[in-house]
Amino acid sequence: MESSSGFLRQLKPPRVLCNGLSPPIRAPHEPCTTTNRAECEASRSRDRGGSCERIRRRSGMEDGMSNPSSSAWWDERYAETTAGRLWAASAPRVVLDVAAELRPGRALDVAAGDGRTATALARQGWSVTAMDFSPVALQRAQTRPGAEQVAWELGDVHTWKPPGVFDLVIVAYLHLRDNQSTLRRVSGWVAPGGTLLIVGHDETNPSHGGHGPTESAVLYSPQLLASVVGDEYTILRNETIHRDDTDHETAAGGDTGVDTVLRARRAG
Repeated sequence: MESSSGFLRQLKPPRVLCNGLSPPIRAPHEPCTTTNRAECEASRSRDRGGSCERIRRRSGMEDGMSNPSSSAWWDERYAETTAGRLWAASAPRVVLDVAAELRPGRALDVAAGDGRTATALARQGWSVTAMDFSPVALQRAQTRPGAEQVAWELGDVHTWKPPGVFDLVIVAYLHLRDNQSTLRRVSGWVAPGGTLLIVGHDETNPSHGGHGPTESAVLYSPQLLASVVGDEYTILRNETIHRDDTDHETAAGGDTGVDTVLRARRAG
């Protein structure tokens, strides 16, 4: 498959307006006159603020969700981390451990973010495709050492069509209000005999002080993950795990945490 990395390198940086989001196009104002300048400029200030508020609501920034499912929201978060990275520098330990047990083949990193997992898999010898819906995240990903070995795909997990099936499909810390239906869709991207690996914040994580989303509707549980695989799968592992301060994820957040992990093998 031809990599889309060339396309992504040509993306222009987004205009940074209204906290990283582009405002709607509107007709220009008439110039303020000397006699009404104070009232006129105050009105413009209110109008600009109103525009920003509407953009934030549209993008999911103010819908009460700890982890909004908007590409514009994530673009802003990644754009703000100019001095460092948003996540831990290394891939989640559980992902690396499972991948090391398998014979390298074709791997897919779903919601790849800044590419830490995808590039780590490539170093293990996997032929990796990495997909995310944030252009800014993927631009960051392509600055990682080894990024040229990964096929980077810009797409939304709800609509993206994979170029075939994969021997290993990884979903790491993807939290959506439609978790169940989305993860069921992803489970169809695994090749016969392949492995599906899902890891994310458990529903008990907030009560343990772990970082990450706090809205119960987007968190994982073993019961939820068991429901996303069909009869063609054999579940090899489905449990909660406690991260300590030696784990890359915990070290990035500075606290302890609880995750849910599902590992399942598709028949074939």
